[in-house]
Amino acid sequence: MLLRIEEVVTLEFTSIEIIPGKRGCHANSTPLGYHFSYCLFLTGAYVEVRLKTRKSAQTGVLHTWRLWANDADPRLCPVRALIRLACLYGPHAPLKGPLFLRVGKLGDILHNQPVVCDC
Repeated sequence: MLLRIEEVVTLEFTSIEIIPGKRGCHANSTPLGYHFSYCLFLTGAYVEVRLKTRKSAQTGVLHTWRLWANDADPRLCPVRALIRLACLYGPHAPLKGPLFLRVGKLGDILHNQPVVCDC
């Protein structure tokens, strides 16, 4: 999957869903806001990314991709990256609106300011 920068920064919380695998914490699908970062093995887990429109296909067709967990190299695992992002935002973050938020000068998350593309 390859997304343009402007497509990535427009992703919203509702665009992402973490689907736990066999060794996940729950058998059902779990929204991004649920913190199960202590699951060490994510075999069979994946992230479903839904993008409403793309620059190359503007018909309004919903595009869906699955990004599978990478147990071989956790540093490159998209599932773990989203779990770390959820932990960074904290348990009281609103689970609506843009997925990627700005970071302040002191390292604080600015929940009312999304990352924007200056493309």
